[in-house]
Amino acid sequence: LADVVEVRKGFSTDTFNEVQRLMKTTSKKNKFLIPDNCLSIIFDHRSKGKADRSYTLDLVCTDEEIRNKWFDAFDQLIESMKEVEYQKEYELYLRERFNSADISKNGYLFLNEFTLLLKQLNIEMEEEEIIKVFNEANSDKTLVD
Repeated sequence: LADVVEVRKGFSTDTFNEVQRLMKTTSKKNKFLIPDNCLSIIFDHRSKGKADRSYTLDLVCTDEEIRNKWFDAFDQLIESMKEVEYQKEYELYLRERFNSADISKNGYLFLNEFTLLLKQLNIEMEEEEIIKVFNEANSDKTLVD
């Protein structure tokens, strides 16, 4: 699922466009092969391991209602995956800022380091407020310099 970037309804991929073109030139018709019954799962092309691996998974459902249920489920999964990825990126950013502010490199922030961190994060506070917040968060009072 990490490689899925999008889900589309209808004939919206090269494969379905080719099928649609071929259907116009042949007398053979398939009662299920209509845009209302089709969806495509689009994969991130950068994650391909092999050059011949497909970017899409094109699916044909028996009716529009089933197609819509699959579409909605995949759409929600993709959004959830994006939220998780954004959260991981944000946590990594905060960890980098923390490590940058941790001048003593002990894994803890002293008051002066905490003040530096706030500046790096563009959080402006009065000195008294910084001290108050620091003291509330400082569970090990012996680490105050």
